[in-house]
Amino acid sequence: MKKMHLKNKKKYYYFIIYILIIIISYFISLKFILNSSLKEKEYMELISDIPFSKNTKYTFVIKESFKILSSNTINDPYTYLDNIYKLKEKNKIIKEVPKKEKIVPKEEIKPSLYIYNTHQHEKYVENEKGVIDASNLLKEKLKNYNIESVVENESVEDFINTSGVTYNKYYGTTRIFINNAKEKYSSIKFFIDLHRDGIEKDASTININGKDYAKILFVIASSNPNYLDNENEANNISERINKDYNGLSRGVFERDDGNPILYNQDISKYVFLIEIGGNYNTYNEVSNTIDVISKYISEYIKENS
Repeated sequence: MKKMHLKNKKKYYYFIIYILIIIISYFISLKFILNSSLKEKEYMELISDIPFSKNTKYTFVIKESFKILSSNTINDPYTYLDNIYKLKEKNKIIKEVPKKEKIVPKEEIKPSLYIYNTHQHEKYVENEKGVIDASNLLKEKLKNYNIESVVENESVEDFINTSGVTYNKYYGTTRIFINNAKEKYSSIKFFIDLHRDGIEKDASTININGKDYAKILFVIASSNPNYLDNENEANNISERINKDYNGLSRGVFERDDGNPILYNQDISKYVFLIEIGGNYNTYNEVSNTIDVISKYISEYIKENS
């Protein structure tokens, strides 16, 4: 009987110890929650998923406390301390989450020059690079002088085949491309149609200070009613180039076949058709020329913008 009494007394002591642990753990958790740097809204969304309301902070504490208590059993009081530790770790994670950087949209590019190739199929002697490559190179070189430009990448041949353009089909197609570019970029004022000529190497090449260059030629349609303006602007650039690189420009060539929209120069006096080299020039010679003329073209654009 005495033994049974001692056993019951021992159970009573254990029960008292459990109760004390629960009470101590509860007040520790209360202290943690009250001292937590988390805002009530963030804490409630993270831990309890209970929508934030206008309840007082004490209501918040009670809800969180009951959540902690309900997740444990009386047989394992040490899990209360585990929960407190987990809450602390979650608080730490939230503090360590870096703030998202504000994304600033890039400033929209406003090109002043549109570069295109009516005869995109024209190649140089290696037959690997052609006028499209020359156009992209010119764009890059002009960028060094703070001149923004765009190069037409749409296929002229594909457009002709799908659209059914027949009248003056190549220049008729690029006329549509020009108008599309003007509509897309209101900042465009200057236009360069880049070609290569079909002449002998001696006529299309010049050596200046030991370096070979592909000569250039400006072509205008004299049947265009505004051709005198086109001629004056073409001569302006040609003379700039020859002043420092005598003979690099072959000058301005006029063509009259009775077609007033030939070369599309009736659109603006700033539409230039430039032949760079010929079919026997190497791309390296063409590149040397673009290195030079990009400087003078950029000067001209800046002065007339």
